[in-house]
Amino acid sequence: MNNKPTSTTVLEPTEIAETQTIIRAENGDVIVADETGLRMRLSDRVIEDIAMRLGKSGHGFGTMPQRDDTNNLSGDVDPSSQAEELSCFIGENIDCWDVQQRGEFASFMADLPGRQGVRGFLKHLKGGGIIADTAGPLQMILAIGGTRAALATLECARYPYHVVTSADDIGAVGCSGETVAEKTAFLEGLREMTHEALVADSLLYHAQQERSRLPLYFVRAETDGSHSTSELARGRAIENLMVCAKNAMSAARNLGKHVALDAVFVDFSLEDVSGDAVDYRDGMLAIFDEISAKFSEIGLGTPRFFTFFECGVLDYLPPNVLEGQWELSWNHAQHDLVIVAPTYMLMHDTDARLTERGRRLRAAMSAEAIFALQQSRDWKPPVLHLAECDGLKLRVTAQCERRLVLDPTDPFGAGDHWGFALEGVDPGVSITKVAIAEDDEKSLILTLNAPVTGPQPVLCYAANMASSNEDFKENLGALRDDFEPAMHHDLSAEDVSLLRRWALPARLPIR
Repeated sequence: MNNKPTSTTVLEPTEIAETQTIIRAENGDVIVADETGLRMRLSDRVIEDIAMRLGKSGHGFGTMPQRDDTNNLSGDVDPSSQAEELSCFIGENIDCWDVQQRGEFASFMADLPGRQGVRGFLKHLKGGGIIADTAGPLQMILAIGGTRAALATLECARYPYHVVTSADDIGAVGCSGETVAEKTAFLEGLREMTHEALVADSLLYHAQQERSRLPLYFVRAETDGSHSTSELARGRAIENLMVCAKNAMSAARNLGKHVALDAVFVDFSLEDVSGDAVDYRDGMLAIFDEISAKFSEIGLGTPRFFTFFECGVLDYLPPNVLEGQWELSWNHAQHDLVIVAPTYMLMHDTDARLTERGRRLRAAMSAEAIFALQQSRDWKPPVLHLAECDGLKLRVTAQCERRLVLDPTDPFGAGDHWGFALEGVDPGVSITKVAIAEDDEKSLILTLNAPVTGPQPVLCYAANMASSNEDFKENLGALRDDFEPAMHHDLSAEDVSLLRRWALPARLPIR
């Protein structure tokens, strides 16, 4: 055939003796004709888009990938051989069925360890571990903080394939500020359970009890050895948190999902040695500013921050930290900050570290806060902000969502005054009674035995109060609102009764 093909030339495949170019771009031929007909070369971006769409619709490519350095799967095989080879790739000792390739993943059904039961799972053909095959977004729960935020225990997760992190061989507690985090799009299960992993575990347990969708959670806590909040705001923990966030987004794209950022926990209090309450608050705001700006840049949007009001124990609570946290509780600029609860409701050891029981209770409380906000309900523990004296009556006004309650069971052993005490008053002035105000269910009336006199009268709540309960140390109270848990929890009945919104500690000048 002597004529070159044109847009109007009709070619029979058998007439084409050699390959003819129809359309050519700068990077090569786009459409060519040969003896079999027309062949089209698609861009990598188009191929990736097709792969993502096939993954969303639940269909595979129908052929195995070519052999390369990262997987040993071959190309042209029949379906039975393909399933057998995929089964070997998944694991020879795993009882799996309905094995098929779906995009870049091996997809299969199995009854693997954990409470999730018989369901579908995925394993990327080039790296990472087995993860649950779930509907909906990849949901992220992240954390940043000091050394105590890296606390984790070696235990078996109840939903080991639903709570995952970056497959960088680091685990859920991050790099501790020692190295730079590795970039990867692969996911793997956890070797230990951090607070964030336990929060995801609590949310999954509730979803399963309600027969709701079981999501796939991505968790990671990044920490460093900063000695102040301002130092943490510019430290390596934030750098590594950004790598972690980008890893989660890359993993979500591989899965054909988007990312839903449920929470960023900020756990930094007793580590601060700045000695200044304003510096503590401003440093925390700088952390919020930095993370918000960086997350917005990469398309995650402005995060919702969560923190606990750290009460420590009597010997481990610098006054600047207590005052700085109280300042932050009502002045956190434009940021969406949720204070979950005061830590006096949790069990600590003598070094102010949470016990295993305390950590599970803390995670359950965090899950309650996340769940409430997902249900478009507010979350705000009572904050005491005004103490006014009129003779023998001291009125205390609180900011809270629901009515105040003086818990009659006094579970932490706060004593007759429910955690209230006077400082800076003359000897002999004391509290005789604490009650909810009859004219305002969000205020209290404290009755005194004498008018307030003294150099600097201050009303304290949950500060320097010793406990009569051996499970709790100091700095505690018994004031809360009437919130009750809305979720299912795999905790003892005693611990479930503690899942209440307890009032935050305060030191109020008496007016």
